[in-house]
Amino acid sequence: MFVRNLLALFCMFCCISCTRNTIIIQNPHQIEEDVRISKIQVIHASPGTAGVKLWQNNTTQQSVGFYYKSFSQYFPIQSGNTQLNIKRSSTNMLLNSFPATIQEGALYSLFVCDSPSRITPVLITDNPLPKIAEQAQIRFVNILSSGEQLDFITQQNNLFTGIAYKNASEYVYVNPGVLNCSVKLTSSGKTLLSNIVYSLDAGKNYTVFVNGFSSLTGASGADAIIMPNL
Repeated sequence: MFVRNLLALFCMFCCISCTRNTIIIQNPHQIEEDVRISKIQVIHASPGTAGVKLWQNNTTQQSVGFYYKSFSQYFPIQSGNTQLNIKRSSTNMLLNSFPATIQEGALYSLFVCDSPSRITPVLITDNPLPKIAEQAQIRFVNILSSGEQLDFITQQNNLFTGIAYKNASEYVYVNPGVLNCSVKLTSSGKTLLSNIVYSLDAGKNYTVFVNGFSSLTGASGADAIIMPNL
């Protein structure tokens, strides 16, 4: 009897131990499906243009438009050869339509640039580096509508040089904290924007983009805007 009771207690202990240490394994098909989802974020960088939203083929991808210098979070987009349409939020008036090839599982940023009469889409693939908890990541995008090449300079060095219009640098690691920087025209060395201060968090990815026109001031003038990615 004693042995039987001892065996019963042992079995009960094993059941409790198994319950406490149960490992839940996700459905591998679900994991694969999530990895294969393409995503896009939309950045409104067109001075003087009212709210815009993105349509893919004949289906809206954003139910709410946004305003100049704002940006969306990443949201899913169908992969493959497709047609992307930029429309006004309020009236669904078509502002620009262009074909695109969306790679499966890729991340994209769509910048809506230039003046209201000549809306220009700039679609860039996002390729962040592996995350390092103690480091931030940053990249530079030139969507200055006047078309000059740009240098992005920090207090330490020329972080990005000769970035052409409608182009982006690769991501690089930088130390978190306060980043003092300026933007210069590559060809002349003239300072376009100075005394720019950003605060970067460790483990985060950022994009700095310069839009507007180098020859104008006010809302249509050049500006350097930072946004977090992911």
